[in-house]
Amino acid sequence: MWFSHAQKDLNPIHLFPILLEMSYTYFTLQKFRQSLKCIQRIINNPVKGLWSHLQLYAKLMEVLIYYELKEFDSLPYRIRSLRRFLNQSDKDFLIEDKLLIYIRDQLTDNISEKVRRQLHKNLKQEIITLKKNYKKDTIPTYFNFVVWLDSKIENEPFADLLRKRTKEKNDLLTLG
Repeated sequence: MWFSHAQKDLNPIHLFPILLEMSYTYFTLQKFRQSLKCIQRIINNPVKGLWSHLQLYAKLMEVLIYYELKEFDSLPYRIRSLRRFLNQSDKDFLIEDKLLIYIRDQLTDNISEKVRRQLHKNLKQEIITLKKNYKKDTIPTYFNFVVWLDSKIENEPFADLLRKRTKEKNDLLTLG
């Protein structure tokens, strides 16, 4: 693979955004193990000067990947780690906080599918409201949380919904 050879020559500050994109692509395609490998390369090799929003995104992706893999035993530690990271900043991470609470609340096996779907709907509405009302959009622009939640609500693959929504958006742009 060309990338295996090319990454040796890349400075980590240039490599990590590529790894994030690769992780997101794997995540979208539901190849969570490959997605996790990319994210762990970033998290396990911290680089001074790496933009904090990329570090935040990597840690948030890691939590989402473990959630998707249903590896709930390791999530409390990862959520605490991400919370510590968020608390080091002077910014408000309202959307990220809501997402972490949402995941934490699902770490029990006793939740019915109906309750879980309602949690998805509630979080989706909270994110939409926060994005409309919050002046500084602190949520990383790399991940579409609303479409991800819709994929949970509608029980449809994330990639399919993302493709459909992107096509609808593009169709609207060409009509206007």
